[in-house]
Amino acid sequence: GVFVPVSPFDSITVLGIYFTPAQQLFFLGGIAIAVGVFTYSKRVMLTVGSGIFQLSPVAAAVVVWAHSAVLLLFSSQALENWLISHHLPPIPLVPVSSSQAIVGAVIGIGLLKGGKGINWKTVAGITSSWVSTPIIAALICFISLFFLQNVFQQKTFLPVEYSLTQSAMDKLVKQGLPHEQLKKLMWKTYPDGRSFNKAMHAVAELTNEQAESILTAAELFEVDISIDTLRYLQTQPYTPEQMQVLADLAGRSFQHKWELQEACAELSDALKFKPGDKEWNNYVKEFFQDLFTQLLSQGS
Repeated sequence: GVFVPVSPFDSITVLGIYFTPAQQLFFLGGIAIAVGVFTYSKRVMLTVGSGIFQLSPVAAAVVVWAHSAVLLLFSSQALENWLISHHLPPIPLVPVSSSQAIVGAVIGIGLLKGGKGINWKTVAGITSSWVSTPIIAALICFISLFFLQNVFQQKTFLPVEYSLTQSAMDKLVKQGLPHEQLKKLMWKTYPDGRSFNKAMHAVAELTNEQAESILTAAELFEVDISIDTLRYLQTQPYTPEQMQVLADLAGRSFQHKWELQEACAELSDALKFKPGDKEWNNYVKEFFQDLFTQLLSQGS
């Protein structure tokens, strides 16, 4: 999932079937899972099936159902939209680990049976791996990026600058956000969000929500919608209506992402957010996220 916004692939057509970059990544992920099933998964299955608690076939079926239900509850947009449409509080859509869900289900079965048959030593080993794995991954990532950046002189990230331009300040006024004290920061460019956030709090008392809104308004994303840009975007899987909106913006320049979003929304209701319609808003959000990624790659 983390690779979808920065997918290095282009859209392709195979046997008349269109594949987006995200679908290609999902395909590679499916292959990786299949390789795991045929190689290392036997030990994992033995640990889950008998190493934690000795499961009967019926108990194993209940564990799988419980595991599947948990994953569905925390990932189903359809269920979330149904709850919202019936004025019920939605379940937050968050990434849930399938391994943690399945282990939790097995422990639940063991507790239902009295808890005496649970191998707590194995559970402790699994739990410790949940803690140690991200720590080890973070250390490896830090060291690897250090070498790529300082030894091989590779660009490992794209810096995001912030500036309270006149349009950004007008947006703060329109949203009713604190702005008088922030006038001291106008037209100064900050190399990252941390330094800009520090400068904001130095001149004004802001809540976390206010600071986040100001950061969003001040984030710089300078882009010109030129003929070359439109030719590049035509190679992407955008609808004719979406391309027409972008074509109508030819010759215009933008300093912030939200400026481009608002300009598109003014030209077409198909690119406008709708209050309360989360499914539609997610669709529009995904379009703009992809558009910003394409504009960034085209500019680089």
